[in-house]
Amino acid sequence: EEEYARLRTELEDQHVNFVKWCETIFGEAVIAQMHLKAVRSFVESVLRYGLPVNFEVAMILPQGKTESRLRAVLQEMYGHLGGNWASSNEKEGETTAIPGIAQEDFYPYVFSILNIQT
Repeated sequence: EEEYARLRTELEDQHVNFVKWCETIFGEAVIAQMHLKAVRSFVESVLRYGLPVNFEVAMILPQGKTESRLRAVLQEMYGHLGGNWASSNEKEGETTAIPGIAQEDFYPYVFSILNIQT
């Protein structure tokens, strides 16, 4: 009985410490993930569009079913940056393969997903 009470108290203390640690580490993990996304956006922009660096980074969270409309607007705004591939596919319906890239994975802008539970 006495041993059980001691173990129960120790378990509760460890639980409190673990919850505090998780709250602290979660924030740091989110910050690290955002930094990695920022570095990836920078590197992909430089590799895709070259130097000098002249771009803007924006985080857009489409609400509901507006994602397809958002993609259409972004395609209209930045389609010229994708070269002949991006502009010809929309207009003529032809499929031009880019080696190493699946057709649905290429956009004329840098795109990455950040999963956030809202």
